[in-house]
Amino acid sequence: MGKITTKYNHILRTTALLALASSANAGLLDDVTKETNNSKEYFAIWDIPNVTNPDALYDQLKDSIRVQATSAHATRPVQADEPPEFPNKMEFKGITVMGITIPMPSCNGHTFQITTMDNSMAQYGDSTMMMACVFPYRTGMRINYYARFSEQVGTSSLLSGALLGKMITKAVGLGDTSKFVGSTMNQIDSDLKNMGLQATLVQLQPAMEGKVVSADPLAAQQQKNRQSASNTQAALAARKELLGIGLTYSNRDQFVDAIKRGDAITVDLFVKARGVDLKSADNSGKTPLRYATDEEVIGILKGAGAS
Repeated sequence: MGKITTKYNHILRTTALLALASSANAGLLDDVTKETNNSKEYFAIWDIPNVTNPDALYDQLKDSIRVQATSAHATRPVQADEPPEFPNKMEFKGITVMGITIPMPSCNGHTFQITTMDNSMAQYGDSTMMMACVFPYRTGMRINYYARFSEQVGTSSLLSGALLGKMITKAVGLGDTSKFVGSTMNQIDSDLKNMGLQATLVQLQPAMEGKVVSADPLAAQQQKNRQSASNTQAALAARKELLGIGLTYSNRDQFVDAIKRGDAITVDLFVKARGVDLKSADNSGKTPLRYATDEEVIGILKGAGAS
């Protein structure tokens, strides 16, 4: 009797595989003949200005993200006295396990973090990890959201019951747990709106149907600050170089002398040092540009806004 049952199961599984191979999902049969590990990654950032009740935001986010999870872990680190001008951002470091490099997210400077796992399809080799971190800044907060769907495909035994079950669930349109990423993001959107918060999705990778990414309201100011810091470093370096050749970055007479003799290198250092007003006139009514005759020097001055 045992031999008959084994033979019957063998025939049943083989028949199911052949049926799947002849359907629109024939590619699934190719998948299980090769032993591979696939993954999909998602990353999103919501900007939320003027958060007056952070605790309510943390509680709601915790509920939003763990809806589809089989396990969840939340932490709230000790907060700094004053939030930074701009928010921190989730960082990623690759960790290699059994020859496979997996990006591991980490958060620093955050005030809340929740990590969840959905192992409801683990028996078929599927799992989805999600992490959300809240980063405060001077005028608001930001939610960084990361999700990774992992799928183990292939086996040495084509008649594996788990993989056969996986093929059947895909064939009938049940898909995999990665579909919960989109529904979780929709849940976050909906819950933030219901809280009366003006949340804006400012980053999303990869693009997802129905999701609109808006311009980052902090990007322009951050770029301005970076440029200002760069200009300051350049000015300090130029002043040091001028001092090294016996010149003072704020000495207008030395600047004009360099212009008159067509010393483009020295003129450029004075311009970068930002110690002399390029538009003011001297006692004779001339601006620095009026003394220039060398074309390269004229270009440097005009490029810096001299008139």
